Amino acid sequence: MRYRPILPAAAGALAAVHVLGILTGVPLLRQAEVAALLLLLAYALTARLPVRPAWRLPPPCSCRSHSPSAHSC
Repeated sequence: MRYRPILPAAAGALAAVHVLGILTGVPLLRQAEVAALLLLLAYALTARLPVRPAWRLPPPCSCRSHSPSAHSC
């Protein structure tokens, strides 16, 4: 099972618990803020880079003509 999609939702829930504790003056979970930050850090560290970039450079022109209008590359 992949846990990566669950991490932002869990961090959001912990952040909500932290804010609720601040607003009511009764902290439900004292380390909710730290735990939310750790979950977001884990989410960021498990991100995968794309296999190839979304943009690509065109291939170099292989013809020997130097005039742009003389070829159709």
